[in-house]
Amino acid sequence: MNFNKITLATLMALLFAACSEENDSLGALGGAEEETGVYAKLENITILGKACMTNASAQNSSNLGRIVVTGLEKGSVVSLYQLDPKTFAMSDSSITEVVGDDGVFAFQNVTLESPYVLIYAVRPAPENGYPYSTLVDVRDTDEINIDILTHLEALRALYLVQSGKTFAQAKKLARDQVLAAFGMYGIADDIRVADTLEYTAIISALADILPTNVISLSPISVSSKSSSINKLFSALAERGAFLNVDPVLDERFIDVVLGLTGGLRGYFSVPAVAYQKLSDGWAQDYQIRLRTLKFYSEMLAAALDAGRCDSKHEGKIVEVPVAPEKRDYYMATYNLVCRSENWNLVNKEAEHLVGSMVDDRDGQVYKTATINIDGESQTWMAENLRYDGGEGTSCDDDGCHYNSFVTVGLDSSYFIFDYAYESYEACVDFWRDNVPEPYGGTVAFCTDAMANPWVELDTTKVDLSDTVKYQGVCPAGWRLPNPRDWKKLLSFVKAEFGTDNNSSTLYLYDLAPFGNPTGVGLTARYSIMWLGHTPDFVPDPSSGLLSVYGTDLATAPGYADVYYNNGYAVREDLVNVVRIGSWGMAFSYEESQKRVRCIKE
Repeated sequence: MNFNKITLATLMALLFAACSEENDSLGALGGAEEETGVYAKLENITILGKACMTNASAQNSSNLGRIVVTGLEKGSVVSLYQLDPKTFAMSDSSITEVVGDDGVFAFQNVTLESPYVLIYAVRPAPENGYPYSTLVDVRDTDEINIDILTHLEALRALYLVQSGKTFAQAKKLARDQVLAAFGMYGIADDIRVADTLEYTAIISALADILPTNVISLSPISVSSKSSSINKLFSALAERGAFLNVDPVLDERFIDVVLGLTGGLRGYFSVPAVAYQKLSDGWAQDYQIRLRTLKFYSEMLAAALDAGRCDSKHEGKIVEVPVAPEKRDYYMATYNLVCRSENWNLVNKEAEHLVGSMVDDRDGQVYKTATINIDGESQTWMAENLRYDGGEGTSCDDDGCHYNSFVTVGLDSSYFIFDYAYESYEACVDFWRDNVPEPYGGTVAFCTDAMANPWVELDTTKVDLSDTVKYQGVCPAGWRLPNPRDWKKLLSFVKAEFGTDNNSSTLYLYDLAPFGNPTGVGLTARYSIMWLGHTPDFVPDPSSGLLSVYGTDLATAPGYADVYYNNGYAVREDLVNVVRIGSWGMAFSYEESQKRVRCIKE
């Protein structure tokens, strides 16, 4: 077998074959003098392996998917190159296998002249922007693992062995330097087995930063010789680090990390307990995302030269610079805070006063947040109302829902009832010849339709000229907020955080690890895409069927702008609900039960 001297340029051409047409030669590298033994052939051996990627369905949108470690896709091509045990020159031929349905690759009954091999895997399009690789001594492992981390380690280790390091030295140093380059410290060598959640978070964070998808819109993933991703790989191979090499690369790296952290803000607007109640899989998914955010925070700290977070720097705060034109859903205003030897990425906070109040009706205590807006203060309940209003009330861990009567404190004589059908029999007759039947069956549907008519406030009986007078279900001294209150609060947020886009509403939420920027602490709920399943259906986190909805809260009845025709036109109409999500704030009239946040009179 012939071995060709492998220069860094040769290595880069090999590893970037799927995404770069040419690479400049950076010169030959020296051999490893300590690897001078003569090795017997390894005859008739079998090399088993699997690749580990993460699969996060629509991770940066409101659709939520579980982060899982998966094997190679069917049709992936895995190639094995032998390396000369003295010079680490690469063989001029390879052994190639195509991955089947099980996602596992195996080189069966092969004979090797060297124990050192370079294995790389090219995945099917569009995940073929660059191959994953691993550098191994086949004598030291029963099963070979290949993932984004082993790929980065291989880039650096190949450079080191040809610079004079022994194979063992090069592997250890490469791993330490690669992790440190991304701000990751204290990672156990056996992390893949010892802590699967931590390992999955590491692989997820790295894979998201360095996408293999050729159609990715990430500014760091453009497939060309001069692209940021190729510059990063080259610098990491040569220097064991990539930051402070190219200002454009540094800027793009920070932008990508900030974009990914921004995608998690919506996810964390849903309380942890909501995911925990869904299933063990969703509870695990939540923990993985917490750890992924931790690694994003460490990456930003490395990019901003914040130093390592240790006991000496406890409480240190580093501002994350975000240009005003970049402040949107994905790039919020952050600080890095050193806590418990980990950098934590938290939203900057607007000035507010945290307090509490007691509902004298039942003795329940609520957090409050007081905000000064243009010289006037607003004091909000920072939790959903939990008062049991009797009939028309249903409660859970996140507060109570109230029907229209209980919400505004008026009896049924102040409302108009509009039935969809003249009678139960008319409803049954209408659906008798329809295929398919309505969801749940005709009997159940028509029973529900007649029990739950559309209910709207009779404006001829109610004075809507002054909506500040509606105490409704709120305690004494508090009232239902009106649309003006909500609009004023949102205007304050936009001015305070220097953003004028729809996602400014996220600053009103308790975003768990990111903090509670305004103290108001709204909590979002999720919604599940209906595909004909039963009401108790819980989707697997990998399905992408669950998305963050936001929250609906009662307002005092009044008039406000209502969007219709896909949001392109506005009319003023009677409203009783404010809908708040990452898409913005809107008002509507709805009959469904609503949660309540009270504002102090």
